[in-house]
Amino acid sequence: MSRIGLLHPGAMGASIGAQLTSKTHTVLWWPEGRSERSAKRAEQAGLTPSSQIDDWLTADYVISICPPDAAESVAQSVIDWGYQGTFVEANAISPMRLRDIAKKLEASGVQVIDGSVIGGPVWPGEGASPPFSRVRGKAPTHSPRCLKKQGLKEGSSQPNLAMPLR
Repeated sequence: MSRIGLLHPGAMGASIGAQLTSKTHTVLWWPEGRSERSAKRAEQAGLTPSSQIDDWLTADYVISICPPDAAESVAQSVIDWGYQGTFVEANAISPMRLRDIAKKLEASGVQVIDGSVIGGPVWPGEGASPPFSRVRGKAPTHSPRCLKKQGLKEGSSQPNLAMPLR
């Protein structure tokens, strides 16, 4: 399965991380500078702690789920690391901010997927509907077939794709 970096395991990020680890993906999180509450959520979700940039450089995807005011700094960190994979921008930010972030990431060799999360945090096995992610981008890795291989279900057709994270 995939190796995925998750920045950061707040309530929503940890829930999505738990959904991904339940599908046998390895999900990294960056513990340096994070709170004890974040560490507890990450542990509950089965995330793998790593503050080693080399670990992150081998991730197939890096997903950014953070407070909106931190979106640019999180993306800049990924650029500074020299990451060359696929970055999923899943924050609640405006299209203009997304375009600015995507330009910087793409200029450094990173593929960008525009993602959004709809719904609240739900952990694997809970009866409520899991959060949905809606993705859009140029990267071929977000095609319905590829997402199904990652254990995600297709919810609509291209160019926008929504799927429950279970």
